[in-house]
Amino acid sequence: MGLGILMHPIAHAVPRPTARWSWALWLLFMGFTSLSTAQADIAVVVNANSPILSMTKTQIADLYLGRTRTFPNGDVALIFDHQDRNPLRERFFLALTGLPQQRIDAYWARLTFSGRVLPPRSLTDENAMLEALRKSSAAIGYIRSPHAHDNVRVILVLKE
Repeated sequence: MGLGILMHPIAHAVPRPTARWSWALWLLFMGFTSLSTAQADIAVVVNANSPILSMTKTQIADLYLGRTRTFPNGDVALIFDHQDRNPLRERFFLALTGLPQQRIDAYWARLTFSGRVLPPRSLTDENAMLEALRKSSAAIGYIRSPHAHDNVRVILVLKE
């Protein structure tokens, strides 16, 4: 008996890996890998005239989670966020806290319902964020790192 008799009939219809298939799979894998690593860092920024020169990740998390409303120097912070479904917001909170956006939203829903604190003011896009930061020396927000401008100061860069 030859091996051809023992093979299932469908086995002949399945393409066998060839150099061309291996190359195509490699390109597909590398494309997805480069897409995930091509995203820019996230810059936490304040107004260029702000006295705040830098902050730690924990200090920024405390601001964005409503644990404090003041900068380390005691000045009241005007905290700006991006809208709920903005991919940058999801990336920001994941890099800052390690929590997915759904957990952050649930956290803020509990705080808001309890009446203890209101969430940061959400803005439509990065242009609105930059405009709000330009207008107030008490403002803090976040943008994609390559979009840092002269009217803001980067106080922390979040790596993904």
